[in-house]
Amino acid sequence: MSPTNEMRLELLQSVPPNMWVALSPDESNIVAIGESFAEVAILSELAGFFDPVILKTQAECASMTVQSARAPVSSRPERWMAAS
Repeated sequence: MSPTNEMRLELLQSVPPNMWVALSPDESNIVAIGESFAEVAILSELAGFFDPVILKTQAECASMTVQSARAPVSSRPERWMAAS
């Protein structure tokens, strides 16, 4: 992950779920948080940022584990289904 993406992710993790957030144009700071796009746009302008990056956080954050396994090769599905 690029340093810019890591920094953005770190900032967004501090924002409550299901909220709109405005980041400074260089994405290094949060300039506004609100419940609607319009609210965040207005708050950003009041803070002196006229071209912020506006995003919405996810409604909920879930951890995900990706597993990789080799499926047995068989023309009979009941055999490979029993192996999982």
